[in-house]
Amino acid sequence: MGSPSDGGFVGRFMDSLHHYSAVYDSLEAGFPMQGRARALVERVFLGPRIAGSLARIYRACGEEEWCSWGQWLSAVGFRAVSTSFANHCQAKLLLGLYNDGYRVEELGSNKLVLGWKSRRLLSASIWTSKDSDL
Repeated sequence: MGSPSDGGFVGRFMDSLHHYSAVYDSLEAGFPMQGRARALVERVFLGPRIAGSLARIYRACGEEEWCSWGQWLSAVGFRAVSTSFANHCQAKLLLGLYNDGYRVEELGSNKLVLGWKSRRLLSASIWTSKDSDL
């Protein structure tokens, strides 16, 4: 969803607004005939996430230090594991089963990002303990 340190409260709020608008648009395009099920997902899953996102934005005002999940995981003893070619191919195959507009991109060596049109929706990354053989 972009860098949390960009643009203060208004910038963070607008970034969150655009993110969740893209999520809603992707649900509408992906499940046009399932209005009741989509409404349930919106109410039970997305509503609380949006409220939590706004609470975090509000609490973050005035905070100077932000770190990403990756920075935090590295700091507490984990290391990134590279995604494989098979991971990337499987993600593209799964997206091919659904409506056009979805995309997958690889960020760094260990992160795949699901996008809707030009907006990033969520990402998945692979981490392991520093002691692991992976």
